[in-house]
Amino acid sequence: MTDCSWKDTGVVIDPNGTHFSYYVIAYTGQSPDSDPSNLAHIRGNPYKALANAPEKDSLKLEMDQNTAAFELSAFPNPFNPSTTIQYALPTASHVTLKVFNLRSELVKTLVDGFRTANRYQVVWNGENEAGAKVASGIYLYQLQTDNYSQIKRMIFIK
Repeated sequence: MTDCSWKDTGVVIDPNGTHFSYYVIAYTGQSPDSDPSNLAHIRGNPYKALANAPEKDSLKLEMDQNTAAFELSAFPNPFNPSTTIQYALPTASHVTLKVFNLRSELVKTLVDGFRTANRYQVVWNGENEAGAKVASGIYLYQLQTDNYSQIKRMIFIK
């Protein structure tokens, strides 16, 4: 990705300072699009920020580091040779993040341990527990905590 700019022409900015919230979704022209990003905010007095902007009428977006809900996503998806799995925990818990094939057989354990409430990411390089590359196909990744479980799919293309 080389251009992350976006102009919201429908917003009127209050000179006394304002607060806008956005979510970002990656669109590649192929299905599926990514899951929504963390919440992004524009904070402070935008007129001061714009006055100091060297070339563009733009503001920096701040990404929330706190999370109020569980989140789970992988990008890119489909992937080759690796994908980044992101997850968010609203509370501290023992966490497992595992990859399974469509026969429900364990392919790889990526995380198995205690984690505090926060956002995390781990890279899966398409290898199984023995370090061998897996075959192209659909795989399931599962996030499991003390009181939550979610499974999503990803596609490995060679």
